[in-house]
Amino acid sequence: MTDDLEWINNKVPIWKHAVKPCKIREFCLYGSLVEMFPLQDPPRNKMSCSEFGHDCPVFYLAEIFIERPLVT
Repeated sequence: MTDDLEWINNKVPIWKHAVKPCKIREFCLYGSLVEMFPLQDPPRNKMSCSEFGHDCPVFYLAEIFIERPLVT
């Protein structure tokens, strides 16, 4: 990992309609990575983490595709 973290897109949201994984798994899957994303002052928006206040990385790092289950 580099110190400058230029490889992380934390400026431009890719997909604003993503579902936060914490809503599905009931905990934050990104851990300390959340701290590298913009911190929202109140009022927070729908992209903000309800626990930490930063924007959720899923909106910046999401890939827009759906995996379908294998047909048996």
